Order: sequence, then structure tokens, then C-alpha cells
Amino acid sequence: MTDHPQTVPNKNRPSINAPRPPAGDYATGMAFALLSYFLFSSNDALVRLTSQTLGPPLIIIGSSLVALPLLILFFWLRGEQITWWPQRPRLVILRTLLGGVTALFAFSAFKRLPLADAYVFIFTMPLFLTGLSVLIFKESIGWRRWSAVAVGFVGVIVAFQPGHTALDWGHLFALCGAMTGSLSLVLMRIVSQTERRPCLAIWQFPGTLVVPLILLLIAPEELTPMAEPKVLGLLFASGVLVASVQLSLIITLRSVPPSQVAPLQYSQILWGVVFGWLLFGDWPQVSVWFGLVLIVASGVYTWHRERVRIRQVAAQNPPARL
Repeated sequence: MTDHPQTVPNKNRPSINAPRPPAGDYATGMAFALLSYFLFSSNDALVRLTSQTLGPPLIIIGSSLVALPLLILFFWLRGEQITWWPQRPRLVILRTLLGGVTALFAFSAFKRLPLADAYVFIFTMPLFLTGLSVLIFKESIGWRRWSAVAVGFVGVIVAFQPGHTALDWGHLFALCGAMTGSLSLVLMRIVSQTERRPCLAIWQFPGTLVVPLILLLIAPEELTPMAEPKVLGLLFASGVLVASVQLSLIITLRSVPPSQVAPLQYSQILWGVVFGWLLFGDWPQVSVWFGLVLIVASGVYTWHRERVRIRQVAAQNPPARL
């Protein structure tokens, strides 16, 4: 699982207030956005399939070792300048380590839970982001957005049904992944103002290599043989999917403002249900469906209020005329 696009523009990303690109480019960008989230869910399903043989640390390391060279090759073939050392190294390194921890939590959740059940907790990230925006960016959050946060947590309770569903380590892993993922996105929001996209795309992989390696040193029992052709094939496919997600998002964000892409990430829930049913015979309970609806509604409304806030700030601080 990788970082989702944020709503803070920089010199390499289209601004929310920028004129909309030509209709053809915009439609292409939105199509690639939907493709990106389809690929996200495809990789999540592949991770769950591979986890029947390998532990999450080895899956993360294997897919990262495939994805990283593919991304570097893509940028090299396009002639894009790759800034190997970021301008704000401490924040970028912290962000990449958080990304590795988030991947470890998410992959561990996918190993133990149906995809739709894991998504119930993982898609609470916008709710945690709201709280972090208050703590870190000192944003003023009105009663509407706090109400949306409350609705989102009600959705988690409805889906989980405390007292009726046994708490599994997978639920805790998914919730922790949502929290660390939120912190990673906050750092992305900060560093994206100074770092080039190729640099950020490449620098997400050191964390996905270092963090699992540390875990393997602490818990060597997670180290299992992976020389079987089937296992190696699954790892290679996962690496290709991870690289493809990044490239698809890069194409998307060249023609579509990030704020308009963000709500499309909830299409992952649909694909998660489809893959869970086709590959593993999982079908969400009615309570999970109701919970997912509340969480999606909460996230979309939070996104809407963020757009309103950005417009209000822009109206109060119009660009200076030359």
C-alpha cells in the first residue's frame, strides 16, 4: 500500500485554483486515477495471496526490489532529472520510514483479514488527518468536519460490531496502518512543497526495505524460503504493480488537481470486495457494508469541506497583480 495524493500544490503539481486542463487531458487524467486505485487493490489482493506462503516483511522487500529499478528506468528514459538527495532530508527520511511501517501494518492486516474488513480501518485515514491538521498545521476545524469525523468512527463501530466480532490482530494492524499512514501523508504535504516528484517517488522505497529488514533481524522466524518459481512470480508481479501505481499517479497529477483525485480512492473498496469474493470467497457482512458507507460518506464530506476552506483562503488572499 502506497501514499495517496494530497491537496497541497507545489511547483510540480497542478494547483487547486489552476485553470482546468483541456477536456481530453482531464478525462485521461481521471481515467488514470481510477486505474491507479484499481492497481492499488490488485496489489493488496496479490499481497494477501502471497502471504499464504511468505510473511509480510519478505513480500515488502521483494516487491520493492522489483519496483525501484523500474521507476528509475522510467524517469531515465523520459530524461527527467532525478534529485537523489532531497532538500529536506530529515523529513523525507522520516516519511519513508513511516511509509515502511505503514506497509508492514497494512500487509499484516491483509494476511489476516478479508480485504473489505481491512479497508474499514485503513480508510479511516482522512479522519486521523483531520485531527493531525489541527495539531500540526493549527487549522481551524468547524463543527461540520468534526461531525464527519464522528460519523466515520461510528462507521467503524457499525462495521466491527464490538461484542459480536472477535478482535483480531489484523484489525489492530489495519488501525495502526491508518494512523502511521496519516502521519506519512502529513509529511508528504510538507515535503511536496520543496521536493521533486521523482525524488519523492524513489525515496519511498528505502523505508520499505529498511523497516522489514529490521523486523527480520528482531524476528528471524519471519524469514522463510522464497525460491519457488510461483512465489518469485508473485513477488515480481507485486513489484510491477507497485511501480505501475506510482507511474499512473504521476500521469494523473499532471492533468488533474490532487483534490479532485482524492475521492476516487474509495473505488478501492469496490475492487477489494470483488477481489475478495473472486479469489478468497469473502463476502462482507451487512454490517460491514453499512460501516463502509458511513466511512466513505465521512471521507468525501471531509474532502468537500477542505475544498471549501481552500477556496475561502484563496478568496481572502488573492494573488498580487503585477
